[in-house]
Amino acid sequence: MTEKLPTTSRASRFDAQYPHFPEMRELFRKTAEQVLEGSVETHHGVKDRRVGVEMELSCLREKDGLPLDEQTRNTLVESVPGYQTELGSAQIEIMTPPIPITAPGGFTALASAMQTETEQLDEHLKRVNARAIRLGSDPNVFADERCRTTSKERYRLVPGFHAANRRAGMASYFGVDGGRVRCDEVAAVGAMSSIQYNLDCASIQDGINLLNRAFVTGPYAVALGANARFLDGMDTGYADVRGMVWELSHDIRTYAEVAQGLSGRMGLPTAYFQSLRDYFIDLHDQPSILNIPEAAFELAAGLYWKDARLKFLRLHESDPQLVLEFRPLSLQPSAFEDYAMIAFALGMLMNADARNESLLPLPLVHDNRWSAMLHGMDGLLWMMESESPVQAPARDVLKKQITRARYGMSVLGASTEEIAQVSEVWNQRLMDGTPSDVFFMRVRDAWMRRSAGNHPIDRALLRECLLAKKDLL
Repeated sequence: MTEKLPTTSRASRFDAQYPHFPEMRELFRKTAEQVLEGSVETHHGVKDRRVGVEMELSCLREKDGLPLDEQTRNTLVESVPGYQTELGSAQIEIMTPPIPITAPGGFTALASAMQTETEQLDEHLKRVNARAIRLGSDPNVFADERCRTTSKERYRLVPGFHAANRRAGMASYFGVDGGRVRCDEVAAVGAMSSIQYNLDCASIQDGINLLNRAFVTGPYAVALGANARFLDGMDTGYADVRGMVWELSHDIRTYAEVAQGLSGRMGLPTAYFQSLRDYFIDLHDQPSILNIPEAAFELAAGLYWKDARLKFLRLHESDPQLVLEFRPLSLQPSAFEDYAMIAFALGMLMNADARNESLLPLPLVHDNRWSAMLHGMDGLLWMMESESPVQAPARDVLKKQITRARYGMSVLGASTEEIAQVSEVWNQRLMDGTPSDVFFMRVRDAWMRRSAGNHPIDRALLRECLLAKKDLL
């Protein structure tokens, strides 16, 4: 029996204002149903699982610490095959090729590929007297329309749609000490830099299973890797604001939809996905925004910003591949730490899969997500133990997740040496704190020297720290 998607969609409430929406939904639904019935292949067969990593980096000019201008960024991106622009006008996205992670030396090969891509970007940036900022939120840019890429239509239309339809009455500011940081600017996500792994899935069932498990592991990775405390020239006081800004600025659900437990297009779902049909229904409920009929399916999948998502690569070609993308991790202080945190997330995922761990109840995953974003390793986290959820101090939970990640890496074929190398980074963080903690201490020291505490941390001080501390970049 052919699986059909509902003909109704929550996005239909926008149809009168955006007349192309019905056609885009119908075209998406047609392809999605072909995938469900098996007439369109989604994977070509996985011998070795491959992993590719995408890295977003915001950049500044060496001469004055100002953000890299969009024209210079665009010229650089156009000159290097594989480089891409992002929503932030000072951002560049780089990526590794797919690495056979289960092959002998797979993790070492991934580390080498990430290091090589990073070093090559550094060299290109030097030629334009710029360098990358290795923070998950760039405190240097103005987190509003001034940081948004204007040279591509999608970066005007997609943020514009969310700004026009953001749910009324939501908070406009956040942060400790009175909440002085804007969180309602959709363009502010252009100040956010992440690292994302893309993992080959062996089948649709494998993809749905790993997707749900990735939602569970995300908050643990954020807690250990928090690196996005400062935004718009201010100290939010939170460990990692990337996910918060996405969620608070892009939520277009009605209050009725929220009350019904219906999810938006970012963050976490409100229920685990039981099937690919469930997943497609959630995509079908999100507005398509762009009017590109020939790419209706790809747009629906691409404009879906949950903490993890499925990507359908080369869908109508001879070598299609279903991929799991993991999205919640901030850029880390170095290329090797990027790799170590990707290894941590992959290890937790494959441990949970290999041991067939029970999924943590999703409301508790939401609890974990906000604890990780707000407090990093200084909050409380839930985890499953003996088939039951248990809450404990974050560091205690993360110690256990490190043990599980080590096992998960071994499941993927990592050597003892490969596991030991990244474990050193993980264990050091348990002692030193998150990258956000470490950067805050350095900024605080500079703040005390400058003003003896008479003025708050501001953009000028942060820019001074970014220019002076090259090990932060």
